[in-house]
Amino acid sequence: MKKVKLVIGNGYDLHCGLQSSYRDFFMRDEAKNKYFINWINEFKNKAITYVDFTKSNHNDFWVDFEHLDKTNIWDFFFYIKARIDDPNNQKNWLWRDIESVMLESLRENTDKGYNNSKFNWSLVYMAINEGLSANVNNWEVLVLAGVIIKMRNSKKFINKDEFYEFLLNELHLFEAEFGKFIANMRHYFDGFIVHNNLPFERNSQITLSNLCKKDNLISIDSFNYDNIGDESLNHIFHNINGDVNNPIFGVDSSICNASDPRFIFTKTNRRMELEMISFDSNINTEFENVIVYGHSLSNSDYSYFFPLLDKLEISNFTSNKKIVFAYSIYDLDKEYQIRKTNRFNIQKLFEAYAKYKSMSEPTRLLDSLTTQNRVITYEIPNLQIPKNTFF
Repeated sequence: MKKVKLVIGNGYDLHCGLQSSYRDFFMRDEAKNKYFINWINEFKNKAITYVDFTKSNHNDFWVDFEHLDKTNIWDFFFYIKARIDDPNNQKNWLWRDIESVMLESLRENTDKGYNNSKFNWSLVYMAINEGLSANVNNWEVLVLAGVIIKMRNSKKFINKDEFYEFLLNELHLFEAEFGKFIANMRHYFDGFIVHNNLPFERNSQITLSNLCKKDNLISIDSFNYDNIGDESLNHIFHNINGDVNNPIFGVDSSICNASDPRFIFTKTNRRMELEMISFDSNINTEFENVIVYGHSLSNSDYSYFFPLLDKLEISNFTSNKKIVFAYSIYDLDKEYQIRKTNRFNIQKLFEAYAKYKSMSEPTRLLDSLTTQNRVITYEIPNLQIPKNTFF
């Protein structure tokens, strides 16, 4: 395959040995986790029985809580959401996709086709600004409302625009912590500090050679926040979601239109916010084929993949441009599930794309493309990397 665009996600870094998953990020500080869990348990009991904590600071809520000025509201949100999904097994509190969880939290009960939720940011806003009249009685919403009230010294929000701006500013703090975490991971490998990240560079070179001939690469788009470990490829390398200094999390723009206050959380707006969109971006480089590796193909990134499929002329059945979805069996005990999930995510992507293009039979698109050998799945060998504990 000539003129190849390589698209990589977090699975690439994990394949190369970096413990940089979202689970690693959330579980990086065991003492902090235990502290949050104990405090949330205490606050939960208070929040359920409290009358209306919009009237004053209620300092008794914050006894023994010392870290409010050192954290952000998204930390609270993710800890609470993890507890809801898996209340009994703290070790499994992980997020394969932060952005999917964000998208769910930003949906409002008034959105068309959305099932009523008892836990989203819109309900938190109501609990803060309307107090008892909001008729919110679930502890998860009340905990978040109480934290925000304390952060703002009981000051209410003028409107939802101001509320979502507050959440975005808090998200900046969350992203900064994630960026530091990723940067540190590149400096630690095999249990000790490594000079110039040589082990990652070695594993990255092997992985690249298993995916594509370097001479055939015309551009690399990375959903990760660091480089690929090969300076000779920097001129064709592009970070889709920012770098370790400015990582961004966002949701697909289908959630709302530009006039909606939630639009500030869309990938489109976040990239413009960091001035990441430029006319000479590698994403516009002419290519004839695409290889995707280590990406979950979640719908939060459809705004990236749909234009990519357009450039591949996917709906033109006379074209010979191809897209390869490469994968690895990272756990032999889960081999069947890994293959099944990979196929399901590909099918879901192409069905969504067909609907986006208003095709009459969305489920038939992938059938036609696989028959023409234009959509290919390809397994690359797993690297033999020792399972060590990082600092």
